[in-house]
Amino acid sequence: MSVHHESTGIDRDARIRAIAYSIWEEEGQPDGKSEEHWLRACELVDMAESQAAAILDPAWLQRAEAQQAEAPAAKEPVPEAAPAPLSEAIRRLKTSQAA
Repeated sequence: MSVHHESTGIDRDARIRAIAYSIWEEEGQPDGKSEEHWLRACELVDMAESQAAAILDPAWLQRAEAQQAEAPAAKEPVPEAAPAPLSEAIRRLKTSQAA
C-alpha cells in the first residue's frame, strides 16, 4: 500500500486520474492524448510516492537525528534589556502629555 494512500485515504488511481485531467486541461484539452497524460501522471505519482517513502524511512530519520546531535549547539542570543512593562509605558506617556 502506498504511503500517500495510508495518510490521505485517496487511492492511487484517483490521484493519477486527477493529475492526468489537470495535464489535459493545461494543454488546452486536446483530443487523443489521454494515454500520454495518464502515463505522465503515473510518473508524477511514482516520484511523489518515492519521495514520501524516503522522508518516512526510519533509517533517514535516524541519520537526521544523528547529524543533529553531532552539530554544535547554537548559542542563544542574549537579550539586551527586558522591555518595560506596558503599565510603565502608559504611565510615562500620560506624564509626558500632562507636562
